[in-house]
Amino acid sequence: MSEFAASARPLQEELPKAKLIYKRILQAVSKALKTVRQGQMWSYGEMDECASAIVGSLLRNADALVSLSMVKGTDAYLAEHSAGVAILGAALAWAMGYESDTMLDVALGGLLHDIGMGWVPEKIFSKQGALTEAEFSIVKRHPEYGVEIVKSQKAVTGRVKKIIGQHHERLSGKGYPVGISGNRVDYFALITGAVDVFHALASDRPHGKAFTPQQALSTVYNGMETEFPRAIAEHFVKVIGIYPVGSFVVLASGEKGIVTRINRDGILVPDIVVLFSADGRRLPEPVAVRLAERTREQDGERYKIAKVLNPREDGVTVEEYLESAAA
Repeated sequence: MSEFAASARPLQEELPKAKLIYKRILQAVSKALKTVRQGQMWSYGEMDECASAIVGSLLRNADALVSLSMVKGTDAYLAEHSAGVAILGAALAWAMGYESDTMLDVALGGLLHDIGMGWVPEKIFSKQGALTEAEFSIVKRHPEYGVEIVKSQKAVTGRVKKIIGQHHERLSGKGYPVGISGNRVDYFALITGAVDVFHALASDRPHGKAFTPQQALSTVYNGMETEFPRAIAEHFVKVIGIYPVGSFVVLASGEKGIVTRINRDGILVPDIVVLFSADGRRLPEPVAVRLAERTREQDGERYKIAKVLNPREDGVTVEEYLESAAA
């Protein structure tokens, strides 16, 4: 298999198809969760088709779906989260050198990793604020519920079942639902667990506000060798970059903007849209800037990223700019 993100198709050619795939994934996951809540049989075939579509799109151009996985904002958190974990998990498996059959299992495992939440009472999952200990004890059973839900589907592989059942287990043994540790935890469940942590923290959830993408990435890194293998955390950077899509950054010039695209040839110089001038004024229209090109100019030092900020402090809603960039 070719090196990760060595695109077989230009981004602008793959992006329209990726948007259709992403929409289809959200619909399929929402439908599956709804049928599970209603005690009905979910469609394995539909989810398997979505997993295949994810892998196909990633192999054509990884940036298309990876960028879309960072666009959030609907009320369907579980559907968006499952889509994001499936996409980022399959991309991470590819970055680590695994073949397409493994990517398919990781994608399907990601799509189904939270299927057990269909058995968690809606009032608990949708509760605003912190859960009680009793409520969290119910939520912690969703991996077990998930394995029970999929066991009637003979086509679901053992690897996918382990991803569903163990994606909250950790190397340290401090995970759940069982608390197994070390190499007893399935490696692909750890891959899914790492992207699950990142995507959940980078999203607004009923129980808490989103971290910045940089903070979410740091959380995964802080868990290296205690929660997740070092190789998983290190390869994740190849997927989402040092400055993940959606990061709100300030340049050395003082200008502020949002990362809209990772530059695979230079992860320190992604594409951004500038929203604020160097003197702090909000621009009437965002300005697209390729930092890789600008840093090569005579005054290129001013276009280097100085630090990452919290967009809320400047009244910025990241999603609207990511949606425009992905249009």
